[in-house]
Amino acid sequence: MTHKLWLATIVILSAVISAALAQELVQDCGVCGTPFCESLDAVEAVPRLMESATVVFVGIVVKAETLPRCDRFADVTFRIKKSWPQIGRAALTVRTGSGCGRPFPFAIGQDYLLAVDATDRQEIPFKLHCGFGPKEESSARAYLVALAEWSRSKPDGRKPN
Repeated sequence: MTHKLWLATIVILSAVISAALAQELVQDCGVCGTPFCESLDAVEAVPRLMESATVVFVGIVVKAETLPRCDRFADVTFRIKKSWPQIGRAALTVRTGSGCGRPFPFAIGQDYLLAVDATDRQEIPFKLHCGFGPKEESSARAYLVALAEWSRSKPDGRKPN
């Protein structure tokens, strides 16, 4: 009888510890869900993208690290080549990934066109803009032309740096 009681206690404790660890992982990685957002991937959507994103920029990846407690997110640092609007910084870090997905597969040394939004967190101030996926600069020529045309039509200082 005592043997069965010990076995039951071990099983219950194992379940409690496993649940606690799983809950901790969920808290670190966030909830699994996909936000609804308008697709702004078409070149014709550049004006709407520019009105909704905090910053659109071309940058080269200089560093990428997954988060220590959740490999579903990565912090990717870019050296800014050009941005709309001017942001007055040489580099910018973007958090990519989601609670149920994987980070975008950025390559160190590769140039990308991205749209990002500011977040409330000071240590990682930007996240990818919903609805516009990162583009390799070499295949984003049409977007760059549209961005140049858009910025020429704006007197409000949203010119590239």
